[in-house]
Amino acid sequence: MQAHVQPGDLDTLSPTTCIRASLRLWGYDPLVVEAWIKRLPDARGRVSWEIAHDREANGADVVVHLLNPSRTSAPFCWNCAGASRAMRLSIGTGRTEIALFAGRFQQLEFPRVGPWFASEGLPIRMALHKLAQSLVTSFFD
Repeated sequence: MQAHVQPGDLDTLSPTTCIRASLRLWGYDPLVVEAWIKRLPDARGRVSWEIAHDREANGADVVVHLLNPSRTSAPFCWNCAGASRAMRLSIGTGRTEIALFAGRFQQLEFPRVGPWFASEGLPIRMALHKLAQSLVTSFFD
């Protein structure tokens, strides 16, 4: 039996800890992302990757907001605004929330809340894999 992380406990992980990591999708097809999840690092089963099916990603220890720009030529990204609002509402929950944007930082012209990463030309599934590897390493190494 594995214990799940309680908010604020990511710095004191035990050998039996399992982290539940949810991907909150903004403009992505869940069936496509589900195929990506199968290839994400899981620290030998200690990280469980899933798609968040509710707005709050209830039960998740870590939430990665995966953002597809609303339109590449548009001056405003509605998906980004929604993710930023969700991250603002999560402040004080003790949960780690990160945004991964499929584009360049120059496309993000509005105030953002929390840590944001941009794929900067890298295919988004590869950028997600790199971010997931960094998270897994930070949790267990």
